[in-house]
Amino acid sequence: MRRWLIVAVVVVLGIVLLSVAGCGKTESADTTGTGGGADMGADTNATITTDLVGPIWKMTQMATDKNASDIAPVADGITVTIEFGADGMYFAQAPVNTVRGPFTVEGDKLTLADGAMTQMAGIDDAHNIAEDTFIGLLKRVVSYKIQGNTLSLYDNAGILIMEFAQ
Repeated sequence: MRRWLIVAVVVVLGIVLLSVAGCGKTESADTTGTGGGADMGADTNATITTDLVGPIWKMTQMATDKNASDIAPVADGITVTIEFGADGMYFAQAPVNTVRGPFTVEGDKLTLADGAMTQMAGIDDAHNIAEDTFIGLLKRVVSYKIQGNTLSLYDNAGILIMEFAQ
């Protein structure tokens, strides 16, 4: 009986953490430039104006692993989104966890700095592998291009590593 109580407490704590992570998404949509959350390195007094800001971008394809140059469609059942706020913060819903951190844009150059991330466990290997790949790819992004409703992210060799659609 005691073991079930411990499991129940862990499940409740997981739900609470997930709820708190969801609250961060609201802050990332702040287009006033005032921030509204904990300072994570972004200049909360500056307002970033770029075509990245505004839409929620849903991933359509990504590199097959965090070190590869092959790109493939996102597997069925895996959802990844990213949103860029005018406050210089991005919010990503990875396959398992959420990530929120600062970003900088200079021309077509894009830097996604490490941010705060929830620590939930994945439901299966497919989600865990996609999670690890996505988080690794975020660190490799150095430039972007938007054509129509498509956002393409590239590494320092100019290789397409992730693609999103509005």
